[in-house]
Amino acid sequence: MRSLLPLTVAAYVVCALGRPSPTTQPRSLSADPPRLTIRPPVRASNATSLESTVWNPPSDMVNPLEQVWERTLKRRGANTTENEYWLIPKLMANNGSIKYCVNWNNTETVTSPQRVLIARALQKSMQEWVDVLVGFDGFPLTTVDVNVVSYAAKSVNQIQGDTTGLDINTVTQNSKGEPECDPRCYRTKYLDSKTGMSECPGGDKSSYDMVLRLETMPTYPGINILGIATKDWQRMHPGYFLSHANDEEMFVLRHEIGHSFGLLGQ
Repeated sequence: MRSLLPLTVAAYVVCALGRPSPTTQPRSLSADPPRLTIRPPVRASNATSLESTVWNPPSDMVNPLEQVWERTLKRRGANTTENEYWLIPKLMANNGSIKYCVNWNNTETVTSPQRVLIARALQKSMQEWVDVLVGFDGFPLTTVDVNVVSYAAKSVNQIQGDTTGLDINTVTQNSKGEPECDPRCYRTKYLDSKTGMSECPGGDKSSYDMVLRLETMPTYPGINILGIATKDWQRMHPGYFLSHANDEEMFVLRHEIGHSFGLLGQ
């Protein structure tokens, strides 16, 4: 009998919450974005199996779960429940709170109502992942609190409307000269630092745990890339994100957040 890590149960619901990475669609479908027909989501309130700590999955899920275990959690040594750069350790360290910086790396403007939509979409998608982990293998959290604390952009004029309480960074750039969230404020990087967050211009209140990169996506013949993610960021096209931010099933964002939990594609 195998004792499961909390992340392994996330693999159990990957068929409902995600697709292989990166998320793509045939370009012929770009005018009519795909929808997933999925069964009702499993929640801790209606699935006693989520509180199980033994290896006893449904028979049709044994092989997929073994593949996730062998290819991601075991073979790669991802250590996704202990390495502080992944989402589960961040959630545990912050008692269910995650702070985002949005990297607005594009030529468009973003209004105050649009920023509300972005924050709501992040909150909803993150909570859906936490919902399926509640009570499993000692996972103690029932809710997650997502806050967008900062934006990075080429110009402050791109961030329109009331920006009270929001840090806007137009100074730091990556090696390509593109705007980036201030690396000095990436909280996980400085958890074990002797100086803590003292190098972050705004201190701890301006620190962030994750980055949402809203920028142009790479293209390949016949394929549109809808989303990409790593352990500490998710990336989507700003137009696609905003046009689907109110969707009941924003499956691309939800899928990409799954990668930040440690579910990797290859």
